[in-house]
Amino acid sequence: PPTATNTPVPPTATDVPPTATDIPPTATNTPVPPTATATAAVQPRADVSVGMSARWSSTNRITLTLTVANTGPSSAANVRLLDTVYGASQFVSVTSSRGSCTRLTLPAPIILNCNIGNLAVNASATIRIVVRVNASTNLITNAALAAASTSDLSATNNYQLTTIRRSSTPQ
Repeated sequence: PPTATNTPVPPTATDVPPTATDIPPTATNTPVPPTATATAAVQPRADVSVGMSARWSSTNRITLTLTVANTGPSSAANVRLLDTVYGASQFVSVTSSRGSCTRLTLPAPIILNCNIGNLAVNASATIRIVVRVNASTNLITNAALAAASTSDLSATNNYQLTTIRRSSTPQ
């Protein structure tokens, strides 16, 4: 019966792997000059929101604290807050941590316009409004609307309407 034996065969010139200099240029290994790339304009988008808390003091003053925030993904430009207080008898003061606020000169309701300016991603501004109410007043309503010139991802969090009731234990 035939038997198999392994006899080493010396390498020949055709068995040697080619080097990089031995390979002729082809379509796959020829350097390609850079080509133009298309770019699309990306519209900045922000998510501006407004939140509110209130404290009714024993001296018939109410302090409204509003927070206007931007959660991005882009900066919000020209941020504004329009706030209306219904049921208050007297405007006392307004302060803002950014920008400025002015009161529209109407007897009632109390309307404030705040120009906050630009808000970076995750930045916020705090606006404090103090009003006085008559001793017989048991509730007021506050409406706040925040907006920016940058497109907003969610307009549902730009508006806050809150009724503030006098508690039996003033703070």
